[in-house]
Amino acid sequence: MSRIPSYPFRVIVIKKSVGNAPPQTETHNYAGLAGAITYRDTALRRPNTKRVEIHVVIDESTPSYRD
Repeated sequence: MSRIPSYPFRVIVIKKSVGNAPPQTETHNYAGLAGAITYRDTALRRPNTKRVEIHVVIDESTPSYRD
């Protein structure tokens, strides 16, 4: 049975590598698209941000995204 999640919008921020360390990834969940877009814009202004993605989780059984 599918269930719609309460926070369907996922913002994934991939940060630039520092030295030999792999890139760090942070994930934030939002109830509305407007909040996700606002956080995306904030993350894009940071100098250590490499990439920002917004995903929509349509079902709680959807596997989480891994880079």
